[in-house]
Amino acid sequence: MSAGQFVASVGHSEGPACSGIRNLVDFTLAPDSYVLQLSGSAAAAAGLLAVRLL
Repeated sequence: MSAGQFVASVGHSEGPACSGIRNLVDFTLAPDSYVLQLSGSAAAAAGLLAVRLL
């Protein structure tokens, strides 16, 4: 969320085969602070990688 509003994703794709990456989700974000919430998994933990694309 940014300023109390949800930010819509602009793209989704599957990760590369045999990489262990399940999903790629793209957002267009302005410099700010954001909250990322994951849901819908039966697992107690999840790995996450966030990167800035130039």
